[in-house]
Order: sequence, then C-alpha cells, then structure tokens
Amino acid sequence: MIAFSQIERMLDYIVGVAINYGGFPRPNGPYPRLLGAKIKFVKSAFAGCDLLVPFAAGGEHLLARVLEAADDRNWLVHAAEIDAPGRGLHLEMLKFAELRYERVQRKLTSKDLLAIPERAQRLNSELGDFVSEIIDAASRSNR
Repeated sequence: MIAFSQIERMLDYIVGVAINYGGFPRPNGPYPRLLGAKIKFVKSAFAGCDLLVPFAAGGEHLLARVLEAADDRNWLVHAAEIDAPGRGLHLEMLKFAELRYERVQRKLTSKDLLAIPERAQRLNSELGDFVSEIIDAASRSNR
C-alpha cells in the first residue's frame, strides 16, 4: 500500500511542476485529488505544457502502468475473498457500471499475489527517476 501511495505522490509532483514551474493553467476548482483526475491532468500537461512536452512519450507509458497498478490496488483493497477451496485465491468485487452493480471475479495464485507489490515498488522507483528528471528540467528552466 505504501508503494501505491508513493506512486500517486509522484503524480502530485508532476501536477505541481506543471502549474508552478511550467506555467500550465491551474485547474478550475481544487487540484486533482482522485487518481483518474490526476492522470487526466498530467496527460493534458504532457500535451500542452512546454516544460513537460519532452517527457510526454515516457510519461504516457508510465501512466499506462499507473493505471495497471491502480487496478491491482483496487483488487487488494476493495475485493473480498470468496470460497473457492483448492483453486487458489479467488477475489470478488462489486463494480458500478451502467447504473447497476456487476460482480467481477479474479483468481490469484500466491505467485500473482506476491508479484503485485514487487511491480508497484518497481514502478514507484521508475516514476521517482522520471519525476527527478522533470524537477531537474524545471530547475534549469527557472534559473
């Protein structure tokens, strides 16, 4: 869970750099708080903020991986184990879709389960390096 929160924190840094150093327009209303809103804002900043345009290609790839990590996180936090003796870990989550709830299931082996935090930590590290490059670019542009 700590790695997931740090992943989201990296997006907060990109939002801050875009607004405070890149001259990207502030959002109407509060800063984006939900993950989807942060991703949407960062994507628009990669396309329209001169400081961030050079980082767009690598950033889009990382944002896609953030969405994958968010899905893993949602399964760990919001799903419940269902009875499936001898068939590995079966999780079930209710998702709201098309004005109704839908039961969605996912089977995880112990190997799958252990891979989730490893992927999150690896992504967090890569995002940290990426954000460091953005911050370095911002500091060079403001000298």
